[in-house]
Amino acid sequence: MTKKRIGLALATALGMFPVAAALAEEGFYFGLGGGASMWDLPSKSEFDAILGGIPATTSLEDVGEAWGLQVGYRWVPWFAAEVGYIDLGKGLYEADLTSTTLRYSVRYLSAGPTVSALGMLPLGERFDLHARAGVYFGDTRVRERIEDRMTGDFMSFEGQASEKDLFGGVGIAWNINEAYSLRAEYQHFIDVGDEDHTGEQDIDFLSFIVLFR
Repeated sequence: MTKKRIGLALATALGMFPVAAALAEEGFYFGLGGGASMWDLPSKSEFDAILGGIPATTSLEDVGEAWGLQVGYRWVPWFAAEVGYIDLGKGLYEADLTSTTLRYSVRYLSAGPTVSALGMLPLGERFDLHARAGVYFGDTRVRERIEDRMTGDFMSFEGQASEKDLFGGVGIAWNINEAYSLRAEYQHFIDVGDEDHTGEQDIDFLSFIVLFR
């Protein structure tokens, strides 16, 4: 191929990307979305051992509903920064004690602000891949409760931790037009909570987000 043909091919290829540049412009954007959180809790048998052999019907829910929102700024096509807020839902263990009206439960909750940086890779005209690293300022709570289901009387105990925890993620965005994008993302939060008051749990978050520019 001659230099003239190479130059013509390059000019033709560059001419195919004005839409990509327009759809991935630098500037502010906002996001809102939700999905599922997956808590790395002790197993159901480990929770059952707390009962000390008392007969009970027990259950463990380690997948919950979660949501988040972000404000971001895309400095260049391959880099953005975001601040946000995320509610990672709950994990829940419940035990209905046999032949009684008593229920014992342990509920895990965590929510708080986030700060993160994103490395972005534009793909063609309408798609971006990204990797994220950041800090989660989590308010994490563990609530133990003993309740009489007949009378509604209860006793509860709560452990609370406010910690800075690391998290990361990977995702893909479909840039529908200059105003809207759809993003799918997997995030992993490391050692959420603290060892003394709430225990530490890893939490996974799979989300679908609408971005507005």
